[in-house]
Amino acid sequence: MNPFTRQVEKMRFPIHWVLVLILAGCSASSRPAFRVEPNYRFTFGPERELPVGAILRFSFTGMKPSETFLVNRCGTPCNTSKVVASVSGAEPAEGDFQLRIRESGEYYLWIQKKLDNGETGPVSIDKLQSSDKTFSAVFSGGTVVTGAMELLPDSSQGRAAQNP
Repeated sequence: MNPFTRQVEKMRFPIHWVLVLILAGCSASSRPAFRVEPNYRFTFGPERELPVGAILRFSFTGMKPSETFLVNRCGTPCNTSKVVASVSGAEPAEGDFQLRIRESGEYYLWIQKKLDNGETGPVSIDKLQSSDKTFSAVFSGGTVVTGAMELLPDSSQGRAAQNP
């Protein structure tokens, strides 16, 4: 028997401990709360459906006048959607924006850019960092959107995003 096999035999312990260790490493608190749509990287959003009363908070750095930050709620299935909030880069951003969820469902966030000729399109996401409740999204145009999510109703103050 080689020395490696002897070491492995010395380390034997009940299989349920292995499962406990694996599950502890996969706890919900270590999972990111937000994800980028992987195919085109134009949108990002919460990993799960948002309940009524949840609050999304946003702040913006470097948003250009030609850009509009949009929050959409998916239809069922998510091949349709409706805009539930928007923040225009043409308006000076002062402080944080917040959105209280009025209808449970799947939501996604993105930036739309308007070109000089009037055409519009999405701005791709270069990088998304996410923890269990916060995020920071860096868009290819240089805009950085940071924010947080609260799943319980809250009466916190903040400038509300426009509901179209």
